[in-house]
Amino acid sequence: MVYTKFLSRTILTIIFLFNTEYQAISQQSVSSSNYLAKDPIGKPQALLILIPGLGSSPESVFDDTELETAAAQYGVVTIVPKIQANIILDDATHQTIMNITKDALQRYRVSNDRVIIGGFSAGGSMALLVAERAIKEKSVIRPKGVIAIDPPVDLAHLWATYTKSLQRNPSLPSAQEATTLTKYMQDLTGGTPMERKDEYTRYSAYTSSLANGGNAQYLTKTPIRIYCEPDTAWYKTNRGYDYQDLNASCSIPMVQKLQKAGNKNAQVIITNSLDILKKE
Repeated sequence: MVYTKFLSRTILTIIFLFNTEYQAISQQSVSSSNYLAKDPIGKPQALLILIPGLGSSPESVFDDTELETAAAQYGVVTIVPKIQANIILDDATHQTIMNITKDALQRYRVSNDRVIIGGFSAGGSMALLVAERAIKEKSVIRPKGVIAIDPPVDLAHLWATYTKSLQRNPSLPSAQEATTLTKYMQDLTGGTPMERKDEYTRYSAYTSSLANGGNAQYLTKTPIRIYCEPDTAWYKTNRGYDYQDLNASCSIPMVQKLQKAGNKNAQVIITNSLDILKKE
């Protein structure tokens, strides 16, 4: 699935939010003990945090997307935390991300209010949760915007999808993932969504069963952009999934709920890999 080549469009959001100006600059790669960074030569204007997807290395983020290159042209520093991305943002990982953010802000002398956070797949859900917790907990560092690429925002929905996957065809490639991650969710929360509803709500960026959307209620004033590619034919053939099993089936209603709540800067963008490949 191609989902990164078009990400340079998101730089327009960053430019708008931070009012940065284009600079003809070269770019340096920096590696610290706890994050990778690509920064512009000259005074940094803002900080972009990108969280890798499940099973992806921090290094793969810079290999798979050109977003950091586009960002550098406008004085935006991009960092990738060296963390093990998972489908749940536990407290320890959240604290690690916050510590890394503080370190990067001090290192590059960027103001606390000039931060955007984004992520891929599970990393996108983690990015949304970081922003939600920052607002809920009145953190000094509050991301000014969030970018999420096909995030599984509702853990109860993800559990149901995995459960159906195992029932339909345990031999599909998705079965191993389903077995591993349902066990992980159950171990961390103490049970299933039916048994531990509050815990699943706590760890979900959005809870479709709740009128207020769960943690999504904290994003009514934060610009967010979610990219989805609901290729139903591919998923049906390769995973046995229907549309209602896809991440898009929760991400789209989440954005619609935020829009109804008055967030004029909440967007969901539906992409098509074939269209992108034709243009290249």
